[in-house]
Amino acid sequence: MPVAGFATGVGDINQPPSYNRGSADHNNRLHFFAQDNWKVTPKLTLIYGIGYSYESDLLNHDLTKPQYLEPILGANGLGKELHQNHNWSPALGFAWNVGNDNKTVIRGGGGIYYDTMNLEVRLLERAAIGPLGTGRVLLYDSTFFPTIDQIFGINANLPPPLQIGSLSDHPTNFTGANLEAILGTLRAGAAQQLHQNPTNTDLTIRNINVFKTAPGLDMFVNDFRPPYSQQASLGVQRQVTNDITVSADFVYRHFLRERIRNTDLNHYLSVKGPVIPNCTSAAQALDPTAECSTGRMDFDVSGGRSTYKGLLLRVDKRFSNRFMFTASYSFASLVGFNGVALESNWFASNGPQMGRHNLCFSGTWNLPWGSTISTISTFGSRGPFEPTIPNVDLLGDGTTSDLPLPGGGYNEFAITKGESDLARLVAQFNTTYGGTKSPRGQNIPLITLPSTYSFGRNFTTEDFRVTKTFRMHTERVNLRIFGEVFNAFNYANLTGYNGDLTSSTFGQPTGRLGQVVGSGGPRVFQVGARLEF
Repeated sequence: MPVAGFATGVGDINQPPSYNRGSADHNNRLHFFAQDNWKVTPKLTLIYGIGYSYESDLLNHDLTKPQYLEPILGANGLGKELHQNHNWSPALGFAWNVGNDNKTVIRGGGGIYYDTMNLEVRLLERAAIGPLGTGRVLLYDSTFFPTIDQIFGINANLPPPLQIGSLSDHPTNFTGANLEAILGTLRAGAAQQLHQNPTNTDLTIRNINVFKTAPGLDMFVNDFRPPYSQQASLGVQRQVTNDITVSADFVYRHFLRERIRNTDLNHYLSVKGPVIPNCTSAAQALDPTAECSTGRMDFDVSGGRSTYKGLLLRVDKRFSNRFMFTASYSFASLVGFNGVALESNWFASNGPQMGRHNLCFSGTWNLPWGSTISTISTFGSRGPFEPTIPNVDLLGDGTTSDLPLPGGGYNEFAITKGESDLARLVAQFNTTYGGTKSPRGQNIPLITLPSTYSFGRNFTTEDFRVTKTFRMHTERVNLRIFGEVFNAFNYANLTGYNGDLTSSTFGQPTGRLGQVVGSGGPRVFQVGARLEF
């Protein structure tokens, strides 16, 4: 069969890479805070505080970007990654006892909170921009394209500038057997180019200068900052009877500078051509001083954002008359960045990220003769659904993921759009694009919706437990025998609804939740015993 794509790694497998390993192998994460309470009046209390966060080596503060990347980052974007020196986190809250009956409380608060990242993320970048011969580099097929083309003549089979592994309707004559025969030679040649030298500290030539690509290596733009959030809430709680309280809260969370990961700032597969021009020969690709590229240049950018808004309602009955329960309901939305859907527009994926309704009831009822019945019932409305068109780049921007259906927003089906909207947008797509060619020469299919399909299914599960307690001689020793059933009504919580509009199984589920006890999987019975002493 023709090869669709491949990747291989060469170099030192030790992490972190040897360059400045003494400082690169750790990060000091510090957080200082102070807070206090002020009882302004007998009925009003303020809670206030401030925090400060600092991380010594969260990013690669000791490495500049090579001059090679200036066409992408600009002359001012090649400096060392900067520390976060102003991560101040103020917070303010209050509790106000309203009225004279001491039964109503209004509460609110807000603050700023800073996130972090795992240490290993920046180690990937060090492999790309570290001194030649340090670290391990992951190389995709485009790195080896000139050599493979020289041997097998595959470029004649492809509309330029497509490479192996890119989106194409034209398979090459480079087969799996060919790859198996030549892979060892390719790896040996790459290792020779790398000149593995863990002690090298010369930053004149970097690994990326040699291989001229960095797919999946998480390089950071110079002004990258980890994400942070602005959070606030306001609510009221009321005691209705001696054992029942009700509460309502509005919650707001705004997440900023979210990490947009592995976006190709080189736009290597764009029909306009890459930012760093494509290498035109094997000799040029092997020249570490040549300003040309052989593949993607994946960067992390701190530009995503999302917003959560929720109305949370709750009723609590404390234990009395042998019975207690909690019932809670939320009407909420979370809208924001869902990953890179288009290389030319990072915000093309902005859309819903969750279902809107969630209801949960839990209760315990003590029966005579040492028996107890408990239950937890959960309901959640279905989440967002995204119809996509695979293997088509309508804009010619180099997008390699599935294309969102034009005009449909992102993740809006089952939330704000329904079947009539889908039928309208599919008809519009067929009229505008169907049966034509993309800017990259790909065949754009006509879409035919199946007679029956679904955007997903609501979630529900009802779990019960019956317990019988035996007191053994003294009250200090108890034996509890219990039986449980999870998803008692065996409701099929189906998942993985196929979003491929070109598939005959579009809108059909591909799986069912597994039964990790209480998760909503197939019905499960369980019995057990516990001895307390």
